[in-house]
Amino acid sequence: EEVLPEWLVGWRGFLALLAIYILIHYALRLALSPTIGVDDVAEGLFAQSLRWTYYPRQPPLYTWLLWGSFRVFGVNLAALAFLKYALVALAYVFFFLSARRIYADRRIAFLAALSPSLIYAVGYGVHVGFTNTVLLTAACAATLYALLRVVQGGGTIDYLALGAAAAMGVLSKWGYPAFAGALVVAALLQEPSRRALRDRRIFLTLLVAAALVAPYLLFGFHGGAVNKVFTGVMRAGGGTPYLAGVASGLKTLAIASLMFLAPFWLFAVAVFPKVLKARHPAQTGRVLDARRLFAHFLLVVSVVLLAGVFVAGITYFKSRWMHPALILFPF
Repeated sequence: EEVLPEWLVGWRGFLALLAIYILIHYALRLALSPTIGVDDVAEGLFAQSLRWTYYPRQPPLYTWLLWGSFRVFGVNLAALAFLKYALVALAYVFFFLSARRIYADRRIAFLAALSPSLIYAVGYGVHVGFTNTVLLTAACAATLYALLRVVQGGGTIDYLALGAAAAMGVLSKWGYPAFAGALVVAALLQEPSRRALRDRRIFLTLLVAAALVAPYLLFGFHGGAVNKVFTGVMRAGGGTPYLAGVASGLKTLAIASLMFLAPFWLFAVAVFPKVLKARHPAQTGRVLDARRLFAHFLLVVSVVLLAGVFVAGITYFKSRWMHPALILFPF
């Protein structure tokens, strides 16, 4: 209690700490170098015009948002950095909102909301690279919060917000559908969330998501080009024998997962040494068991990833591709 006083773990303390974090990094980014990052080069070029699509490797939402930032700040580094750190702030806000709904202890909720910063790709990688991945992280955080609101007695506006978050995710990066699908399946595996997803208002969620994504799918999406990107990037060495490909896929998947979660899992074991031994009874009835939700989410994600190796023939994973699979792991 002395380490985390009540004033710090509340809304004001969290927002003050987040504002300091964002402003310091934004200022450092502008002060240390005028050179834009590798990931920003293509975005900086494409965002000078507004189109339905730009290149098949990524959906266009990040570029659209950057186009808007350019209109406000001009075509410069300040506009690029502003969009990135605005999305970083948005992700942490939604993490905090979700944590406040999951944990009764506000100190634990505070730690949970900040814990993604101990993931290398989030706490460091976002400052030296990443564009669409930052948007994906914010979309995943928004989706989790919207789902929790829907399950915990939300109103019609929450179903609409869930659809908007889903559209944001689909238009952010191709890995998002795997995240959303795994989260929905996990929610269907217990009664409180299953009941909420069977509500007729879920059709409003689907309608909002479809309405926001449909224009891009109709006018900008090229399935063949996307499949070519997938085949060329995640199925390196197409002529590799099946067993050798499986071995390569499993090896790189294990390494990518450990690297993505480092050094968070080291801190977690050190700070909460009993977490691996603890046994918690499952909740029943009308109360969502968040522990079961996250356990089922990780189980479904694991099945999807393994199916990608054994069925889809994925032979290569990078740690920075693991955001949709493991971004909720700290919770």
